[in-house]
Amino acid sequence: MSLPIDPLTAAGARPPAGTAPSRATGSGDFAAMLRSAGETATSAAAPVDPVPPASVRAEMAAADRTWQRMAADGRELRFDAHASGGVGVAMHHVSGERIAILQLHDVFALIDGERAG
Repeated sequence: MSLPIDPLTAAGARPPAGTAPSRATGSGDFAAMLRSAGETATSAAAPVDPVPPASVRAEMAAADRTWQRMAADGRELRFDAHASGGVGVAMHHVSGERIAILQLHDVFALIDGERAG
């Protein structure tokens, strides 16, 4: 079972009917890659409630606060798909300068810090 949640769409908003996600081509476009992964998963999935559970909405809100704080500090995360199927994460200054290479647990630690207050 999958839950087709697009983290780039406002909470509660639904994509227009008949909108199909595009296939990512390794361009580094994380949103397209995420939509592409959901395309296959949702094609045969059983119907699910389009509104995520409260716990998931809380996690998404914490991630949004993290993004807002990082943007205010002039920082951003960039995700890159590896040929092996893994995902790389790097923190960059908005000028393009790479600040750090992160592990996924580092990304979750940033979000946990936002959740903790």
